[in-house]
Amino acid sequence: VLLGAAGGWRLRKWNNRRQGKERRKRLGRIENLNKRIKRLEAALEKEEEALEEILKKKRKIRSVTG
Repeated sequence: VLLGAAGGWRLRKWNNRRQGKERRKRLGRIENLNKRIKRLEAALEKEEEALEEILKKKRKIRSVTG
C-alpha cells in the first residue's frame, strides 16, 4: 500500500511538472502573439496617418483647382 501511494505521488508530481511546462509554453506563445499584434497595430496607425496626410493634400489641391 505504501509503495502504491509513493508511486501515485511521484506520478502526480511528474504530471504537475509536465502541465506547468505546457502552461509556460502556451503563455510564451500568447505573449509573443500579443507583441506581434501591438507591432502590427502601431504599423497600421502609422500607415493610417500617412494616408490621411495624402488625403488632406489631395483635398487641398481639389479645392484650389475646383
